Amino acid sequence: MAGWLFVDAPLEPGETLLFRRVCNRRRGHRSVGGEVSVTNRRLVFEPNRLEQLVGAQPAIFVRALVDQVLVVPPPIGLERFSALPRMPKARAVIDVGEDSLVLQLEDAEALAAVLRSRVE
Repeated sequence: MAGWLFVDAPLEPGETLLFRRVCNRRRGHRSVGGEVSVTNRRLVFEPNRLEQLVGAQPAIFVRALVDQVLVVPPPIGLERFSALPRMPKARAVIDVGEDSLVLQLEDAEALAAVLRSRVE
């Protein structure tokens, strides 16, 4: 998905890309746009170029540290309060060691399935 806005996570030697999608990382009330990539070894959130200009940093985790993945469906009726019609997105809440990563994306279930699969 690389282009002028998105920066693809660099792959290490012997690493295989399993999943990549555009998403938003939720941090409190702030949403950081970017891309999530899952390889056979790592989970990577790479902020888009605009977010990097204001100081957003990548988040990189070893897949073996992923403890739990919970998919939270979008709230019902949320689209009523939006000025423009849009499709509310589900959230994937990923516990990684002592940290937590909350990603909002269209196919959160697919991300959860990849993360729950056996790692190398």
